[in-house]
Amino acid sequence: MTHELKVALRNLLKYKMQTAVTLIGWALGLACLALSAYWLRYEQTFDTGHPEADRLYFLAVQDSAGTVHGQFPASYCTQLNQQFPEVECATMINNMWWNVQLDSSVSLPCTYIDEKFLDVFRVPLIDGTKEFLYNPTFIALSESLARKLYGDSPAVGREISVDGRRLFVGAVIDNFKGHSNFNEDVLQYMTRGEDSNTGEYCLMRLVEDVEPDVLAHKINQVFKDKLSAREAFRLIPINQFRSELLTTQPVRTVYLRLFVLISSLIVLSILVNYYAFFSSRLRKRWREMAIRQVCGASLGRLFGLLMTEFLILLAGSVLLGFILLELLLPTFRERFMIPIQLEGLWIYMLLPILALWMGYVLLFLIFTRRTLRRNLSPSHSTLGNKINLTFQLTLTTLILFCVSVMTAQVNYLASEKSLGFEPRDRITLYCSQTEWQEIAALIRKQACVQQTLFGANLLNDYFMTFPITEWEEKEKNAPPVRVDYLWGDQTWMDFWEIRLLEGHVPTTAEAEKGYVLINETARHAFGWHDAVGKYFSDGTHQFRVAGVLQNFSVDILAPQAPFLLIRPGLSAFSAEEAQTTHCKSLLIKTEDGAVPELYQNLNALNPEISYISAAKIVEINLRSELLLLKLLWMAAALCVGVAVFCVYSLIALACEQRRKEIAIRKINGATTGDIWWMWCREYMLLWLLSLVVAFPAGYILMRRWLEQYVHQICIGAGYYAAVAIAIGLLVLLGMGTRVWKASRRQPADDIRIDS
Repeated sequence: MTHELKVALRNLLKYKMQTAVTLIGWALGLACLALSAYWLRYEQTFDTGHPEADRLYFLAVQDSAGTVHGQFPASYCTQLNQQFPEVECATMINNMWWNVQLDSSVSLPCTYIDEKFLDVFRVPLIDGTKEFLYNPTFIALSESLARKLYGDSPAVGREISVDGRRLFVGAVIDNFKGHSNFNEDVLQYMTRGEDSNTGEYCLMRLVEDVEPDVLAHKINQVFKDKLSAREAFRLIPINQFRSELLTTQPVRTVYLRLFVLISSLIVLSILVNYYAFFSSRLRKRWREMAIRQVCGASLGRLFGLLMTEFLILLAGSVLLGFILLELLLPTFRERFMIPIQLEGLWIYMLLPILALWMGYVLLFLIFTRRTLRRNLSPSHSTLGNKINLTFQLTLTTLILFCVSVMTAQVNYLASEKSLGFEPRDRITLYCSQTEWQEIAALIRKQACVQQTLFGANLLNDYFMTFPITEWEEKEKNAPPVRVDYLWGDQTWMDFWEIRLLEGHVPTTAEAEKGYVLINETARHAFGWHDAVGKYFSDGTHQFRVAGVLQNFSVDILAPQAPFLLIRPGLSAFSAEEAQTTHCKSLLIKTEDGAVPELYQNLNALNPEISYISAAKIVEINLRSELLLLKLLWMAAALCVGVAVFCVYSLIALACEQRRKEIAIRKINGATTGDIWWMWCREYMLLWLLSLVVAFPAGYILMRRWLEQYVHQICIGAGYYAAVAIAIGLLVLLGMGTRVWKASRRQPADDIRIDS
């Protein structure tokens, strides 16, 4: 065993650069793959621990543009329970946060429920009665929270002060199995009006063997009067609730799958690169292995000799990968709220490790099938190395191209051209109707503030919505168009830098006669090509279009911009008007880059003021894309590093194998430039081949990725040229120094080398 270790360490140290790249590459690849695979599985297993979770579905509505929402009035749940025998039971549910007064004030998550909660979730009742299911003065606690608050003492009957209200613990229930989007720590019944939408979700348990698609079709038939022609009901499995209906998911599931794929490609890239060099080194050692066989070494002994080197590399990379994970996990847990443990990642490393071992065994089996005579004969085939180089260049080109397009798209989404308004250096401040003038006066005194305005806030979606039933040139049987109302005037438009596409901003006199501004989407919904001068009505008021605004929305990822309507004449925004409108936000514009300074000043004035930056909202909406870009740039950097090393090492190996050829060419009059051009021509063909394969694949992938966005960039020739030049320079960088050194050697020395 000592002999095997010495030989393995000697070979690893002989090729220091390859050993270092393999160790670091495997460590990063295995760490990324394990982390991303665990993360993806964690996101896909929310609420899968409930009894017969495959029968739990949320009711949702999806429009023709793909937008999904799932919050309904309680009457929907009542009708599902009464009119659909396919539904075993349905319940209304939602999460809230309470300020609970025990020994000290603490915030606890509360889930609002109705009387069907236990029937749907089938949670065992540990202590107490079911009175909390219909009496809002009683609550239920989970077993873990009850033990945390009261230890081994009984929790039932205890009094809790919540936001100044006296509530009593009526029951203790068992904890949910696994992780869930809904918190079972505190449950309270909430009284609901049948037709009031309190932002709750409708969850149902289906009868066994009921097809969800068939039930959804029936619901659409029964509830057809509740939807427009562009909308339809659908049923969403409970384990897809987080990705389909919630906006709290830090990274979208599709991006997690992409992260897993990229991590797998990194491992594959390092694997192919390692085996290419290992096979090259093995061919150089075939004579050594054959001599060992002649001297009596068994195949098992030879396999152990080669496997020792492999195991040292594998153990080092796994150890380095776990050290990297240990350093990253605290930040990962804090940022993404995932209770991941280091020991839980072992299983996700086993598959790539098994693939590494199988490849190693395959190469050894190839060696054992060769005869001693063939093993004793030298081999200088470079086909495998060229295939490896082409693969590395293709993968690097593909990732660089995709990262470049994604970066340009995300930058475009965050720009004014995509948003339709300017978010930079603008914040909105929420305040009560009685204090906004006082706060505005204090803010205007700040040196960094350029403008203040009390008006409609584009950063929320709490706009008044009404159906437009009649409009000019309306087609027969056309469904109503739901339009959001905003209040704003020319000052408000200038504040957000919203562009007028056609027409004019109506004067106050015109606004009093019903002249308004609509956006591009509203114009399209009404079927108008030229909207200026056209009329429409909501059944009570008749309006006439004075102009058309560019679409503007903070929801960058929405498949279609909302129908927005501007009524300029209602926005002088006096104190009296402010108290009667739904717009209660103070809009603040600062000097360039002065938002952090204003934040500090606002906190000093009043720490309880609630405010948010428009640019921050845009960043939040793009958090999945921004995180994906960081991961992709890390992957691209690793692939470029591997490709540079691959080119450098392959050229070095080829130069070593062709030293006699280079010497003979120099003797026959070839110059250094001639030799360099010979190598350049050969490897530039591999570069062109990689571009031919990578660019079409990259274009197809990016077109599909861009289809999810309303606003898209054009993949022009500049992206192809930039990536092609970058990869070409990479090849020249790895090739130049080695070929230059090989061409500058003395031919007489190389001629005497024994091949």
